Amino acid sequence: MLTIEDRKYLNNKNRGGISNSKGNSYENLYAVYKIALLLKHYPNNDGTSLTAQVKDAFVDDLFISHNSGTLDFYQLKNVASLTWLSGASHTLEYDFRRQKKIMEAEGRTFSLFLIYSNSECDLTPIPIAISDCTQIFHFPYFPSLNRLLLESPEFKNAIENISAISSPQNDKLLTLATILLGFWESTEKNNLSLTNIVQAIRQINITGNNFIFDVLIQIDPEVIHIYNKIPNFKWINSGSTFYWTYKENMKGEMLKSSYFEFEKAVLKNKPADYYELESLM
Repeated sequence: MLTIEDRKYLNNKNRGGISNSKGNSYENLYAVYKIALLLKHYPNNDGTSLTAQVKDAFVDDLFISHNSGTLDFYQLKNVASLTWLSGASHTLEYDFRRQKKIMEAEGRTFSLFLIYSNSECDLTPIPIAISDCTQIFHFPYFPSLNRLLLESPEFKNAIENISAISSPQNDKLLTLATILLGFWESTEKNNLSLTNIVQAIRQINITGNNFIFDVLIQIDPEVIHIYNKIPNFKWINSGSTFYWTYKENMKGEMLKSSYFEFEKAVLKNKPADYYELESLM
């Protein structure tokens, strides 16, 4: 579906994107944010992968292929002025329309995202031709991770959610964010799975048990006794997630971030059957 002119345009677009993605760039900082959001649910979303500066894509700054089969394409704009008609040889709207057309022709499940740094940019309404598959989000730019942590509640919350420490101080969060950024910058940013990212982080000695995926849920022995006495209730503790099933046809999971409050309720109420246990979830 790509013409010679398309390929020439995309090659130039990709080359420009690569040159702009060095250091604490907007693209790299946003990638750290998205990685943190994804790692919160690891290993349930194992198989999800990330790529930066996607070849032969019109929306190309960041690409996330989810283990569900859904594809997410991100265009990031750290500019003072931005509209859907912005662009030198092709408008922003054109790029999104072309990406949509390609994905629809391939029969893919996909979403397109425009991420912008200047909150004063007016990007609504989204053009009708792409409104059914496009979302826009503001993500601020600061030249350092520390400023981003201090000024962006969304970014800080994303890093907090992958910390193994309860109510971590900013210096601890900065350490985690710096590790993620350093790893991302050191790679070719091509088809990196969450497992690749986790394995690489575990090889960095200074991480210790800072990340939530490195700490198992420690279940109180009395709670284990309560679980095991409930008829038809089965459970397993895998990494930072607690999984359960009841009578084979009911199942659920609980992340470590919410498990411990649940365990306190179990110890206090000592449920004797599944329905008493369910009421505490």
